[in-house]
Amino acid sequence: MQTEPRKIAIIGGGVGAVTAAYAITQLPDWQDRYQITFYQIGWRLGGKGASGRNAARGQRIEEHGLHIWAGFYDNGFRLMRDCYEALNRTGLRSPDAPLGTLDKAFRGLNHFLLADEVTQADGTRSLRPWRIDFPEIAGQPGEGGLLPTPFGYFKALLQAVAGFLDGRVGATPQEIPARFQAEFARRALPLAAASPLHHLRSYAATLRDNAFDHTTSQTLYLAALVRHAQIWHATADLGGGDTARRIGYLVSLSLAFCRGAIDNGLFRKGFDAIDDQEISTWLLQCGASREAVYSAVFRGCYDYVFGYPGGVTDDREVGAGTAIRGLLRL
Repeated sequence: MQTEPRKIAIIGGGVGAVTAAYAITQLPDWQDRYQITFYQIGWRLGGKGASGRNAARGQRIEEHGLHIWAGFYDNGFRLMRDCYEALNRTGLRSPDAPLGTLDKAFRGLNHFLLADEVTQADGTRSLRPWRIDFPEIAGQPGEGGLLPTPFGYFKALLQAVAGFLDGRVGATPQEIPARFQAEFARRALPLAAASPLHHLRSYAATLRDNAFDHTTSQTLYLAALVRHAQIWHATADLGGGDTARRIGYLVSLSLAFCRGAIDNGLFRKGFDAIDDQEISTWLLQCGASREAVYSAVFRGCYDYVFGYPGGVTDDREVGAGTAIRGLLRL
């Protein structure tokens, strides 16, 4: 006995809605199993990425906002690669067309440029370019793989930030405080390093990525080392100029995340545990400087995702867990 196809209504024709329908149509015998109907105001599908907005330029898509996909958009790139291959396979688009393949449609970019606003000695403000470069990663976007654990991200961040400080802290190594010396000696770690942040990095590197393997004493050591690094950074001399100031922002933001991750148990709970809090507020509560939180590098977190309710840029609203996860993956 043949059963009637199950009716599925999809409200709206934006990218998310079309993606849902596309996923259903990849199921075996979907035509016999489902009847899909879109309900969309107007004749264009695609939401803010709808085609046909500029007839003079080939009915091109003119999405408002930033035309950027981060390299960690694994699901998005997998979907797009599948779509292009399906178009080529069915003859609906030729691979010789100007945008006939995924490689033609997307171009890699390993840096971004910020407008860094600086207050001069006379009180005036000026904008200075701030270019941030990322190392190129092998492989194709969308290939995916296993993601780091929250503590794995923590260790990678400390490694990167310690690298920023190399050559910018005093030539005389700082000794580890007495309360940590026995633990460091037991783990064969150096009792003196370039800065307390380097001590924190070294200790964290000895712990397993799975935070469920950590003891309470290890977590308490981490928390104490983070606070020691924050106290040091509050008065540290990293040199003058734009580069030193910008590194200071990154160190302040990173240490605040480290402190908040430990205090909120994120290594075991995951980043969603703080998504009910606003990211700027959360970082300030964890000891980040106001200058760092309102710097160009962190403002970009909001610009990238349109994180301003009603478009009012003085009003920030991005969930802390979502922001942390995105920034660490970036």
